[in-house]
Amino acid sequence: MKIFLVPHQNNNGNQGRTQVETRAQICRRAYELYQRRGKADGNALQDWLQAEAEVLGRTELKRAA
Repeated sequence: MKIFLVPHQNNNGNQGRTQVETRAQICRRAYELYQRRGKADGNALQDWLQAEAEVLGRTELKRAA
């Protein structure tokens, strides 16, 4: 599998991060949220969406249907 490092621009216009770096930041933040909840299972999607919202600078978190 090839990984392409492409400059990424989020909704706030922040450039300079690659998609790989952005995904890594989201992963780290989602894991922090998981740890904060005492490592309780069952909220992986919510943790990911929250982390994504924080990393990408979104102020509103849309619930998964």
